[in-house]
Amino acid sequence: MLGPYFPDLDPKSNGDHLALAWQMARQTFQFFPWYDTSSAARVSNTEPPQAAVHAMAMAYLKAGPDYSRAYRAAFANERPETAGGGIPGGAHNPVGRQHTADLQPTFAASQSAAEYRIR
Repeated sequence: MLGPYFPDLDPKSNGDHLALAWQMARQTFQFFPWYDTSSAARVSNTEPPQAAVHAMAMAYLKAGPDYSRAYRAAFANERPETAGGGIPGGAHNPVGRQHTADLQPTFAASQSAAEYRIR
């Protein structure tokens, strides 16, 4: 799973890295893993606000080549005996379907880019 989860976001002369960062950010709100767009991987049917997608995509790009460092560490240290922890989706879904569902009211309540700013 780790290979496609962390694609190369190094700048490309044609700007493909920008579209890829946007795709990753948008699909992270809707699928787990983000690159699997099958119905089995869907965690939300709600379209995320563009401001939230923009903030996440910019965070990926701002982090540069190290954008995946924290995620890789989390995946490398995930333990099957603790991964489920009552989160729907269990060990195969560390984000958790319930966590994603809890975020939905926030999306509907606010469309301001400032509220999604990554610091």
